[in-house]
Amino acid sequence: MIFMVLGGGAVLLVWLGLSSPSDLTPAMTEQIEATVVAIVDGDTITVVVAGDEIRVRLLGIDAPETGNGGTPAQCGADTATERLASLLPTGTVVWLRTDPRADQVDAYSRWLRYVDWAGGLDMGQVLIEEGLVGAWYPAGEPEPHRYEQYQSAALHAQLHRVGSWAACGQVGR
Repeated sequence: MIFMVLGGGAVLLVWLGLSSPSDLTPAMTEQIEATVVAIVDGDTITVVVAGDEIRVRLLGIDAPETGNGGTPAQCGADTATERLASLLPTGTVVWLRTDPRADQVDAYSRWLRYVDWAGGLDMGQVLIEEGLVGAWYPAGEPEPHRYEQYQSAALHAQLHRVGSWAACGQVGR
């Protein structure tokens, strides 16, 4: 089921018979209901949409990198991943929200979306306020809509040495 937000906050419900995730293009909607099936790291999750698994990178944030191929994890990577897993356990229903200013897919074929808990809580904002991830978007790209509030929360967390800011020299990029 796809939910499209119309003017004035009205919501249009549409059922689409899709054969693959590529059939579900980001331009079709502003928000999509999804179910979390896995946490990849502190800024990437796997969800099910219309029966297909989709990897989603949380838009506007950057978590410390987890270890990969012999490279050690960055300071705070495990904490960010564990916190995201506690916020979004398997089976959690979330809203994936697009940003018209941002790319819809990254270089790794992950969807770029804001991830909001069904109760309205912005997962990126929570992780930033807790000092576990930084506010970020790719250089040369337009600034996402939520970036200013994310950046403000990140500066507050850094100044007050919240979360990983207390132990790490840097959180995210």
